Amino acid sequence: MIDPEYNIIPIGDHCAGAIILKELDIRKCSYPFDWVTMNYPDKNTNFHYIINVLWNLKTENIETITKDFIGNTFTNDIKVNSKTNIWFPHESDDYDETYSKYLRRFQRLYTDLNNKKNIFLFVTRNHCIDEKHFYIMMNVLTSFNNENKVIFISGREHPYLSTIDNSINAKYKENVVFKYIFFDLKIGFKYDDEFRKNCKEYLRELLIS
Repeated sequence: MIDPEYNIIPIGDHCAGAIILKELDIRKCSYPFDWVTMNYPDKNTNFHYIINVLWNLKTENIETITKDFIGNTFTNDIKVNSKTNIWFPHESDDYDETYSKYLRRFQRLYTDLNNKKNIFLFVTRNHCIDEKHFYIMMNVLTSFNNENKVIFISGREHPYLSTIDNSINAKYKENVVFKYIFFDLKIGFKYDDEFRKNCKEYLRELLIS
């Protein structure tokens, strides 16, 4: 079981992490990445975009980050920021309401990044994050606090995390919890319920039991 003093922040790459934490009754508040995903989640991931946003929180104005995050989402019917391809499927059509909501979430994220020990929960169905980019992510996340941890659940194996002692990520082996949970690519999104159920049981054991 991971130390319950840690704060948990979902970072994508879709809403499964936030939903599971809510169902387990351990979701304490909302963060910017809880309910967004890429417009084409079967082709790409929001991993790289979110890591870039987290890095920018070190130097950029939160109001600017929020405006860029939402972008032109509400000028089209599908609620997609055409510049980043980030999709807001759960939001209303009211720009001002959504902007105020995400501004609060980014302000909360900024405060918690700089004042708490955090666990970043990343759940992906079938995207393979290469070793170099995973290392970059760890550099970013531990730059806020070297005790920060990542729980990475993936429907694809990541061999460099299974043998992390011999990986460029070895320096972060105490900060990484990796779990491969099978995702049936042949069935695709129809397998989501089973995948999320298995993720939920794993997180229950890891975070609560």
